[in-house]
Amino acid sequence: MPWYGFSLVAMLFASSYALSQKWALNLKIDGFKLLTYIFVGSFVCYAFYSFAVLHGFTNLIEKLASPTNLILALVVAGLSFAGNIFYVRAVEKSPNPGYVSGINTTNVLLVLIVSAIFLGAPVTWQKVGGVLITIAGVLLLTIEKGQTKEASGNWKLWSLAAMVSFGLMFVVVKAMTNTGFAPEQVLTILFFFAGIGFLITNYFKKVSLRLEGASPLVIIPITLMILSSFVDNLLQYFGIKLASNPGYPTAIFYASTVLILFLSPLVFPKQAGGEFNLKKWLGAIITIGGVLFVILG
Repeated sequence: MPWYGFSLVAMLFASSYALSQKWALNLKIDGFKLLTYIFVGSFVCYAFYSFAVLHGFTNLIEKLASPTNLILALVVAGLSFAGNIFYVRAVEKSPNPGYVSGINTTNVLLVLIVSAIFLGAPVTWQKVGGVLITIAGVLLLTIEKGQTKEASGNWKLWSLAAMVSFGLMFVVVKAMTNTGFAPEQVLTILFFFAGIGFLITNYFKKVSLRLEGASPLVIIPITLMILSSFVDNLLQYFGIKLASNPGYPTAIFYASTVLILFLSPLVFPKQAGGEFNLKKWLGAIITIGGVLFVILG
């Protein structure tokens, strides 16, 4: 399968993950607790796939014996840890998870710029035009007169912080696959170290990992998130490994924004994540159009 095939399928599972995440947060589960479940559960899935199915434990340990590889592993886990915290805070406070995803889409520009510096990818006037189009789309997406009751707080700053973290993470992922790491190895390492980070954070925050305070139904979106996380990350990282520039599969992956915006009003009531208006749609579409213009320029 070509790299864009992996990214297209990953895009569908990314939409499932985003909607399930909003569903879980609407059921009043603590954000840190939710991420702990997802990262530990996803690590178990990746470890089983890498070690039991592919028998790659020894090979992974040999790779991590290199100080450079170990540093890359810690950096990619740290960026994922921070990015997911920022992203969940944004989703909690935003009226629609698609808005957060729309802003996060622009990290493809960061990926392209950093890749140009370290990989020698050229930057053309067409790409500059794409950057300007994307900025215009983000402004349409984020400028508003007011927010719904559930959209309290400054979700935009949290979204921008997540965008930067994830953008840098994708660049490090490409650096790791260039050194010989397989996608499932990168993900096993990422979820292992980041999962430990969430467990430690919960311990010091004195957050119980029991489901008290949340609806018992929350186990359904948690399960969906773990399964979606396993599939969408694995396929996306295969796309990054195969593509010449990590910005290309990242752009396709983030096309899930439009799908999320379309489905959210059907899944959630307005006050719980289903707010919908044409300006938001236009902003998301222009943002993605600008990103595609950057890729094709």
